Amino acid sequence: MSLTIRQLRLPDEGGLLDDIIYLACTWSEPTPERQHPDRDALLNGKMSVYREDWGRPGDECLIAEVDGKFVGGAFYRVFSHERPSQAFIDVETPELGIATVDTHRGTGVGRAVITALLTLARLDGYQQISLAVSDGNFSKQLYDSVGFEEFERLEGGWKMLRRLGAQRR
Repeated sequence: MSLTIRQLRLPDEGGLLDDIIYLACTWSEPTPERQHPDRDALLNGKMSVYREDWGRPGDECLIAEVDGKFVGGAFYRVFSHERPSQAFIDVETPELGIATVDTHRGTGVGRAVITALLTLARLDGYQQISLAVSDGNFSKQLYDSVGFEEFERLEGGWKMLRRLGAQRR
């Protein structure tokens, strides 16, 4: 397996950001009681805050590829009080989103891409980064292992925080 992690190239690869957001929201197997939402409705509805006007200051996205094929990625974005995200802490703390395709979960792709993104956030001068994770999401073990801590209980999950000790690139 030849894993490559690289930055998202805009405007050509905006669809990969959408893939990451959708995969992150549909991490569990669908059940009769809980079906996956329609992709367009999700991306243009409650998850639009994560993608609208992508490329503004504070937006970063890394793509993970194995042998040149997309297998996942991670991003972070800074939000405002007027348009907060699910794991909003403050205007100085970006929120991280991450996903891998199901065939590459548990292979180290998620750990590699989150580690690279945490390094990038630290070099961009951020002191901390947040994320939201649902109860039952197996990725919480990864988040715990790379230093995220439970910050606030959310309905059906946790807001988590990772201190970074910022540096500047």
